[in-house]
Amino acid sequence: MTSTSDAVPTTSTEPPHSRAEGRSRSRLRQIVKGVLSAVLVAAIFYFLFRKIDFAEVWTEIRSLTWLEVGTLLILAVWNLLTYAFVWMSVTVPRLSFGRAMVMTQSTTAVAIPCTAAPPSGSV
Repeated sequence: MTSTSDAVPTTSTEPPHSRAEGRSRSRLRQIVKGVLSAVLVAAIFYFLFRKIDFAEVWTEIRSLTWLEVGTLLILAVWNLLTYAFVWMSVTVPRLSFGRAMVMTQSTTAVAIPCTAAPPSGSV
């Protein structure tokens, strides 16, 4: 007759209370990261709205020449396209350009809210 402790060997060498402490430290770490992220975002927006005169910014944008606007648009498109090549060559070989563009845009869309939002599992 075998006892229940002999039937299933355990794979973890840590005592059960140590694993629970690790989970609570991990949870505390997530909370601290979330609070620091929120403080950083609040500070950035505080200084943006305090130091920037948006009427002056809009005046500068409206004063751009067609050459300057065209250059900005070309650089923006270039920026979007070059990230697709990173996905195609380094990250996922044999990936088509279209799928690489989808991956580029989707990771950007997911990364921006996740870096600014506290950890919650809803994202």
